Amino acid sequence: MHGHAFSRRRVNGNGKIMDIKEIRNSKAIDFLFKGNFGLEKECIRIDENGRMADTPHPFGRDEKISRDFSENQTEFITGVNDTPKAACDELTVLHRKAVKILDKLPTGKEYFWPFSNPPRIFGENDNPVARFNGEKEWKTEYRKYLKEKYGSKLMLYSGVHINFSLSQEWLKGIYEWLCLNDRPCAENRLFKECGEYTEFVNRIYMRLVAWGTRYSWLIVYLFGASPVFDASFFDEPGDKNASDDFSSTVVSKYATPRCSEIGYWNDFDPILDYVSLERYIKSINSYVENGALNIPAELYYPVRIKSRGDFSMQTLLEKGIDHIEFRIIDDNPYEPTGVCRSDIEFMHLLMIYFLFRHESDFTPEKQKNALSDMKRAALLDQNARLSNGRSIRENVKEILAKIRNFYREEGFTEEHCAYIESAIEYQESKLAGARYADRVVKDFSGDYWEKGLELAKEHARTLLK
Repeated sequence: MHGHAFSRRRVNGNGKIMDIKEIRNSKAIDFLFKGNFGLEKECIRIDENGRMADTPHPFGRDEKISRDFSENQTEFITGVNDTPKAACDELTVLHRKAVKILDKLPTGKEYFWPFSNPPRIFGENDNPVARFNGEKEWKTEYRKYLKEKYGSKLMLYSGVHINFSLSQEWLKGIYEWLCLNDRPCAENRLFKECGEYTEFVNRIYMRLVAWGTRYSWLIVYLFGASPVFDASFFDEPGDKNASDDFSSTVVSKYATPRCSEIGYWNDFDPILDYVSLERYIKSINSYVENGALNIPAELYYPVRIKSRGDFSMQTLLEKGIDHIEFRIIDDNPYEPTGVCRSDIEFMHLLMIYFLFRHESDFTPEKQKNALSDMKRAALLDQNARLSNGRSIRENVKEILAKIRNFYREEGFTEEHCAYIESAIEYQESKLAGARYADRVVKDFSGDYWEKGLELAKEHARTLLK
């Protein structure tokens, strides 16, 4: 095969895409560890006193520093980068640019709140719907609809989205190796009837998004970082049960409330069809047709498939899947940008691991268990049990060990091994007391709002250096 170092050996009949051992000594391994990474990070602007900012969006028409739900909720959107480091570096550049603008505002300095949970809430006006004009005015109307349907407070949650795709070199090489040689993989159901390259890529990503959803509980456990609230989140001004001065801090039972049963979810449990992209889209559209969803984007799911350009089912059908998006990562308060590079590197390794997993139907029952497990993993209590009857912590320990063994057994280069070991070791440290949620309880359970303001200012100083 010209232009690629892949063997023409036939795929194993065990449900795997391939055996990684068959390619470990080839240049294909280098393509495997390449990819495309993009980050979207949301956070709330606050004034010098820690109140949510009441000023208009101060970043002009910069498409990489945009509004999210509310006028005071900023979204940073990186471009496509070829490494996690490059994506994190770009996010730092964007953050630094924004912090410099906030530092010089004529109305007074502002900062970025460092947590996924909001700061103190003084009233409904603290959460003004983002103001879009012209051809984008529909975005404002859609936000009003969401606010009315789901309530204003859920709209105050912020988080991080990780966008990932495999390298084109890898995808094209594998396509030629599996589908264009003289012995196609007829026994491998995933690719049994694979024709055009776009269909092949769609099946690869449908496989990854299914595995990503099944293991969303792992991501929630490792990246949850918001167990603490200001009491005002649960009180309403004028409510007879409200705190007098909204000054108390609440430690919830959740490590990440936004990913828990009290998070921002649809009011039904969606069941999707992962057999093909066409059937997947049809299953989403059925919820729009029966009125459960206003538009497909209203489906709040841990992982999305995306095409290039605007998110729509028609674009997906026409162009195919370009990348997948993980939507269940909290803002990391211990990082000035809210994102830790080691976490993104681990997500990269997790995607590669999924790529070589045995195929398994993602049945409705398994989907229900996956969503249930994700919400259970959002609990602060690590001894809570998942659907398999074992504790969250036991499950996390086991899967991290499996991922490490997978990579150790495959004989990667020294450079790759260093990358792998560093990323896995960092996640394992969270089992030994370094989980973000546990650290936040220890550091911020006393004065969440006051200490959050101090941390916001500290992050700004760091970025301004």
